[in-house]
Amino acid sequence: MSTRQKPLAVPHTSKEVQPQGSLEKLCVQEDFRFLKIVAEGRFSKIVLVRKDTDKMALKAISSESATYEDFKREMDYNYFLSPHPNIITSYNVPFILDNLFVFVQEYAPYGPLSKFVLGGKRAGIGLLEPQVKTMAQQVASALEFMHSLNLVHGCVTLDNILVVGPNLSSFKLSDFGSTRPVGSLVKKTEITSSCIYPPEISQILPQEKYYMYTSLDVWQVGILIVQCLTGCDPWQEADITDPFYCQFSDWHKKKSIRVPDLFKVFSPRLVRLMKRLLEPKSTKRCEIKEVNKYLSDKWICRECGLGSSRTSLQKSESSVSRMSRKSSTRSIRQRNGPLKSSSSVRIVKFNDNSVYVEQ
Repeated sequence: MSTRQKPLAVPHTSKEVQPQGSLEKLCVQEDFRFLKIVAEGRFSKIVLVRKDTDKMALKAISSESATYEDFKREMDYNYFLSPHPNIITSYNVPFILDNLFVFVQEYAPYGPLSKFVLGGKRAGIGLLEPQVKTMAQQVASALEFMHSLNLVHGCVTLDNILVVGPNLSSFKLSDFGSTRPVGSLVKKTEITSSCIYPPEISQILPQEKYYMYTSLDVWQVGILIVQCLTGCDPWQEADITDPFYCQFSDWHKKKSIRVPDLFKVFSPRLVRLMKRLLEPKSTKRCEIKEVNKYLSDKWICRECGLGSSRTSLQKSESSVSRMSRKSSTRSIRQRNGPLKSSSSVRIVKFNDNSVYVEQ
């Protein structure tokens, strides 16, 4: 005999829901039935609720981390862009609960894409090629729509791509907190996955300002495709101090003919697309619609499984170690001068296996 699970009770609060600006007063306990917290971060959370027979998501943003203007801008952009089929639907129902700014949006039953790439059965392996192509096509469509309106999303990450269809068949772009008009001057913020920042932003310090252009979204889609196909970040940061990015940069600039190890599973056509999406110079980066030209091509040369991904990483780590050893050798030579030839060195071995080197 199955028992019906009781819904989670709304925490009692002595504070009444108060309107601010154009926010309407709303009795939360009467309008929504709280079910569970779907996701929670440092400054925001997503709460699953039921209204009548429909499931919805409440996005709650801490008023300590965002101003009312920041909250309203995100909600307005989301509501304005909602008609696109690959953008999460937002409803014009904002309100305040305790110290949280809240608005209502569509519930994504399968959660963020990061759950499938970084967790679950295919963690560290990557998704299937058809699934990645579907994701790339739908996300590119959403971004092309935004770019046509002179808007930059600014944070196209695994966490901000929501899965709304079974078997990774449908995706929607979410989280418009970083969205700004093209050419806006914004501050750089510290984020967990710094590889989504292109070189022109990686080279500046946190809290310094940079201009937002659509080329930022293009770079992030390139990173997204690599992550989904391989289950790995291509590098930690797009900076010359990062050996993995340095290897990619040298190859991209044709200073080296060696293909980055993580890219060796990619077909020539996908390599061409990656070079265009991950172009180090923002002014030369392609437009997001370029992705559509490569959807009918084969993207993987061989099965991108756990073995090939690990092998690529091991090779990359080995190459980094070799580069470090070469760098150390160069430093020693610079300090001590060139090594003498073997003809000027006499090695004497004693019976107790000790070795004496005479120059």
